[in-house]
Amino acid sequence: MSKEKIISSLDNLIFACLVIYSLTFITNINTKFLFFAFYICILKLFFIKPKINLSTKHIHFIILFITCLFISLISNNLLQLDNITEYKSDVLNPLIGLIIFFIYKITYKKFLILLSTFSISLSINALIILYHSYLGEVGRPVGLCDFHYMFLAGVNLLIIPFILTYSLNNTTYYNKLHWLFRFTIFINIPALIFENTRIVWLAFCIIFPLVIFLAIKNKLKAFLIICCIAIYSFGIFQISPQSTNRFESITNNSYENQPNYERLLMWQSASNMFIDHPIFGVGYGNYYTNYISEYRSPFAREYQRHPHNTFLEKLSEAGLLGGISYLLLIIYFIFNSIKTFIQTNNSISLSYLACLLAYSIGCLTDCLFSSYNLKELTYIFYLLTGIYLILNSYITREVSYE
Repeated sequence: MSKEKIISSLDNLIFACLVIYSLTFITNINTKFLFFAFYICILKLFFIKPKINLSTKHIHFIILFITCLFISLISNNLLQLDNITEYKSDVLNPLIGLIIFFIYKITYKKFLILLSTFSISLSINALIILYHSYLGEVGRPVGLCDFHYMFLAGVNLLIIPFILTYSLNNTTYYNKLHWLFRFTIFINIPALIFENTRIVWLAFCIIFPLVIFLAIKNKLKAFLIICCIAIYSFGIFQISPQSTNRFESITNNSYENQPNYERLLMWQSASNMFIDHPIFGVGYGNYYTNYISEYRSPFAREYQRHPHNTFLEKLSEAGLLGGISYLLLIIYFIFNSIKTFIQTNNSISLSYLACLLAYSIGCLTDCLFSSYNLKELTYIFYLLTGIYLILNSYITREVSYE
């Protein structure tokens, strides 16, 4: 077998792993196939010698961010094994979602297939959530999701903006996939409401109109679509008193409304940690220990392992180094996606911009990025970042055979 055929077979295996991952990502085997794809990429390096060209500073800001967290780690923990393991698991391992695309070049056609399999997974999960809700299940239904309900919320913030954008794209050429994407949006709106994650509601109240107005040239049509979605969503809320009550409690910060009041206390505790340890923080992975021993408010009723705010989490654990490097990373990513969308007006740039904005809004009330409890979301974040970079030619390769 020639080297070209071997490399082609390896590329097919990599893509197969990505497809299986997108079909199983909400289960407890979700990251295994990403690692399989990564290992096949490493194997591929025995046959090719790629020269990677970068025309973006995304990688610089990622390196800055992970380096600042590592400095916090060694400055506070003296390289304790548990903290190193946590750092590797939460911060370094998810980078494989991006590294894969330095070796494997995904095409636009394959990206649409991948997005369709994500869409199928979310649609099946949404149908199960609706069925459980029909049976009278209360609380935070997650369907097939094996993780914390905030994992599913984070997944929605990352992937639904892509599906929404392409559902509005009538030029999608591969088997009219926009109809699948439209069905996914239709079935996921009630599922999102029944999941009762308020920050997701707020994020999509902003992101849906933004994407629709930017994706559709006919602004009257865009306005009518937004009105239809608003009426549809309002009708779903009316059949779920629990969701209506959750929505009405968003601005209630009284002691009786525990979720909101508890978050204010946790934010105050995290801020106090940062004030006492402004440069390096209390050390990566040390938030909970310090929170319990010294910073937990006497009025707190919960023992949370994180401050429910990604920026405050980085500030408290890694000080100014972690907080500023996180902000710089997010700001640069958003600025670049805005610039790219203005220049190209393509769907992938709009999708990624909407994804970043929704994800950043979600990070205001939970720890969704490089965090111990929801590290799987970081895999997806870097995976989508890699796709965005390669489809906009920010990552290009010149391949020579060994």
